[in-house]
Formats: sequence, C-alpha cells, structure tokens
Amino acid sequence: MEEKPVSGRVRRAARIIQIPTNVPNEATRLREHLLDRVLTSQGRGAVSKAVDNYLEEGFALPKEQAVQLQLLEHFDEERARNAILIMSQLFEKDEPIKRPVLDQRLRRLEDSAEEATTRDAAACLRRSLRS
Repeated sequence: MEEKPVSGRVRRAARIIQIPTNVPNEATRLREHLLDRVLTSQGRGAVSKAVDNYLEEGFALPKEQAVQLQLLEHFDEERARNAILIMSQLFEKDEPIKRPVLDQRLRRLEDSAEEATTRDAAACLRRSLRS
C-alpha cells in the first residue's frame, strides 16, 4: 500500500472492501435449519412439529422425495395426501428413494388413515410402485 504525505503526516491510501455476496442471510439460514429438522425428525409427533414450524415461518416445502417422504408421517392427513400427490408426480421422472420406508409409510396410511381419500391415495401409489 502506498503512503502519501498529507500536511506533514504520512497517511495510508484507503482500501475498498467488497462485501461477499455468497453469505446466506438470516432467512436462508433459518430455512435451512428448519428444513434440516424436518429431514432428521423421527416419529409422527416430531415430524409434524418440525413441518408445522417450517410452514409457520412462511416457507414452502420443497417438492423433493426426501421431504415428501417425511410428510407421509404428518398427523394432518391433508399434508400426507398432498405428499402422495407430489410423490406420484416425482415418480414419473425418477425412481423412488428409500423404497422400503416409502412402502411402510404408505401401508400404514392405507391401513389406518381416518379418511377414505387418504387410504385410497396411499393404496393407489403403493400399487403403482409395484408395477
């Protein structure tokens, strides 16, 4: 850095500092944290709470298999039905991940869901996976 004399004193030249643009902001960090909680939660209660917290912050759930697979555990059957619908669309393009877990969760919904539409949707998706 070059030093310049100014009125008898030596001063350093000013630096221009560029703020990094790839640093995530607070909302992005919160979204990533809450999504990680959704993906790592185990059990219907924990998954339901994590999903509800994520949605309460105003974030939309990604249409990814891992997220939708977790939604099959939610206490709210409407969320589970939406996940079944999204997963059926995803399976048109990609093979299912964690097929045994998927089959188990769909079977549980098929056998014990309160609403007939949820039972039917789960059964339909299970049948489509077998063919």
